[in-house]
Amino acid sequence: MEWLQTLAILFVLAALFRIINERYLNLQNTVAVMVLAVGCLVITAVLKWADVGIDISQFVDLVDDVDPTRLLWMALLSLLLFATTMQASIIDLSKEKWFALAVAAITLVIGTVVIGNVLPWALEKVDVDLSKFSCLLFGAMISVTCLSVVSEVMKTPPAPLVALASGESLFLVALSALLCTALAKGEIGDGGKLSEAGGILLRELSRAGLIGGLVGAAGYFVVPWAKTTSGQLLVSLAVVYSSCAFGAKYEGFWPVAAATSGLVLGLRTDLVKQIGPVWRSFEETLTTMLLIVVGAQVAVTSNSVMVPVIVAVLVVVIGRGVAVLLTNQLLGIDRRIGAKRWDVVKFMTWGAVHGGIPLALAMTIPHEGGKELVFMIFGVVAFSLAVQATTVNRI
Repeated sequence: MEWLQTLAILFVLAALFRIINERYLNLQNTVAVMVLAVGCLVITAVLKWADVGIDISQFVDLVDDVDPTRLLWMALLSLLLFATTMQASIIDLSKEKWFALAVAAITLVIGTVVIGNVLPWALEKVDVDLSKFSCLLFGAMISVTCLSVVSEVMKTPPAPLVALASGESLFLVALSALLCTALAKGEIGDGGKLSEAGGILLRELSRAGLIGGLVGAAGYFVVPWAKTTSGQLLVSLAVVYSSCAFGAKYEGFWPVAAATSGLVLGLRTDLVKQIGPVWRSFEETLTTMLLIVVGAQVAVTSNSVMVPVIVAVLVVVIGRGVAVLLTNQLLGIDRRIGAKRWDVVKFMTWGAVHGGIPLALAMTIPHEGGKELVFMIFGVVAFSLAVQATTVNRI
């Protein structure tokens, strides 16, 4: 993951330069960056001339080897995951965090299994060939809901139900990313042996969680050194890409490391108040970019793509409803939050609005579904934002 190391180094240096300027130099930011960069180059040249073993050729090679297309999609996914989890402090999960985690885990597994088994059968009826494994991966990707949209559009349900749906959405980000990489590695690396997916999942969960947590904790203590909002933003960018770089280097799942670091850094509520709106704008802008890019590809594709998209929308809504219904039976959501069973099922099914993360996952994680899988995810996301988000409060 050379591109991750490159981004991490660049953002760490930029954040370090900004902190040094704000605390000691007090120059105009661009001038300070140039002065410090020139200073680093002079020091490097002197050390190299003195033959002390300084070699920057590896960094140069990293920059030369970066694939711009891969860099774009993976950078977008990292930012989306970090931006989403950093908003965790705005959700009141002090009493229900473990319950919300259990709800997210069970709905994810049930929804993935239902969609992964029903979708290939439904697509076969309309002469579309997509493997069962690709459909399982599709189910895991599309299970992610958009935290910011869910927390904003759901106004009429009881407050505990909104808090639970928001908490579930938060945990689904990390859990779905984990499940997607476990499925993808089980298929691509080991000839489709699903039995090994569980081991991969647990191993990478622990590694990525630890790495993301440690980097996020470092950012938690370093960010007060930055006096301005722009400096704090640079520190947060350094945190997200450093966690990704370390996660990739030590075989952890880097998107989960990004999500975990955002969760830890989001514990600093004063920081969230300062740069939270900026990260919210990042999330909305990146989602818009993803929708435009994939939407343009759909627009120039033949009308035959519309049939599998419609099928995917129906299967996803039904699969989500089945997952919520069974989860409610298992965990007693209605009794715990004091709501009617069908109100819980209706709002958690129709209110499961999807955003840009499923698209970013589809563009980043290797899979054999081709453009059909990406287009189906785009169709589900478009339907979710255009129809579900605008009508959830009328149900």
